[in-house]
Amino acid sequence: MGKTSAPQTITLTNAGNSPLTISGIAVTGEFLEKSTCRLRVPAGKSCTIQVSFKPTAKGTHAGTIEIKDNFSGSPQVIHLP
Repeated sequence: MGKTSAPQTITLTNAGNSPLTISGIAVTGEFLEKSTCRLRVPAGKSCTIQVSFKPTAKGTHAGTIEIKDNFSGSPQVIHLP
């Protein structure tokens, strides 16, 4: 409790043929996020999202990372156990 874990890295890759426009990245729960993702990720390029866990209480914790973008199905959701 009260300590921040080492960050885990998630790679976001634009496998499409046009730029991916990111309008926001949000994290829920007791997690922290730091990103190299800018407003636009060119086709074929990647960026990273680092996630750390900082619990304030004992027990099981869950959260999500939501990536709002111009891709169908937005927001993209990553579940954090």
